[in-house]
Amino acid sequence: MWVLYRTTVNGFPLTDDGQHPTQIPVYIWAPEEEGQFQPGRCSRWWLRSSLLALSAELEALGSRLVCLTADSCITALQHIVQLTGATALFGNRLYDPITMVRDNELLGALNAMGVRCHLFNADLLYEPWEVMGPEGKPLDTFDEFWQRYIVCCCAC
Repeated sequence: MWVLYRTTVNGFPLTDDGQHPTQIPVYIWAPEEEGQFQPGRCSRWWLRSSLLALSAELEALGSRLVCLTADSCITALQHIVQLTGATALFGNRLYDPITMVRDNELLGALNAMGVRCHLFNADLLYEPWEVMGPEGKPLDTFDEFWQRYIVCCCAC
């Protein structure tokens, strides 16, 4: 899920009514990018149901979810940026290796077009690089993480 913003030339966020940034919520279906990890039938059913619910919520707020099928998220987003003049991209970070590589390439391509890109933690307590072992190395097990979390991060 990506959200693109369109602003004025001076960088002040405005819509047609001159008050708020124009937001373009976009979902791009590009299963070929997922390699061997393409979603199965149950995952696709859940995804469809979730996108329908999100679309209904956005429509109730006066917006619209743009759903696209593409061979490449990068190419699709570059095209949308060219069509809309979007100046910023917001999205959720995913942590599987294939998506991390794709997202790094995406950020580079859109930054080269002058688009500010912001990715956020979607579903973890902490980013993987925020809680490290005593030697500053990544942790291997949940138990290691939990022990380190209690020592470093919990204000209990």
